[in-house]
Amino acid sequence: MTIQEKNAEIAKMLGWRMGHKNPTETRWKDDWFDTDEIRKTGKGGLEPLLFHSDANWQFEIIEWIENLKISKAGYAYFQMTKNNIWIYVYKNHTIHCVASFNGVENPKVTKKEAIFEALFQFSQYLKEKN
Repeated sequence: MTIQEKNAEIAKMLGWRMGHKNPTETRWKDDWFDTDEIRKTGKGGLEPLLFHSDANWQFEIIEWIENLKISKAGYAYFQMTKNNIWIYVYKNHTIHCVASFNGVENPKVTKKEAIFEALFQFSQYLKEKN
């Protein structure tokens, strides 16, 4: 899967969609809009999604994950150390690691790349659960 395909999966996890909600607005058919109808990418799709390279975009998702209710008594949380990243889901009094990245095994990968991979894994976990 390409970086932009992974970016698209993360955007979908957040509830974003491609194209304006008004189908007559064809000039924005290749742009991404968030749940508040704010355009996140522009210029007819020439400005890509930036979850893979922009820390501000990544932390927006981390905050979203930390506010996510998995079930009535469940929640998700993000944990990061110097070399490792995890995303856990707490549900039914059990903690499940649903996404992770081991920086010790992948020393050439940057922190942004590691966070991006963990966020993508989490998007796939939620996709499977829904």
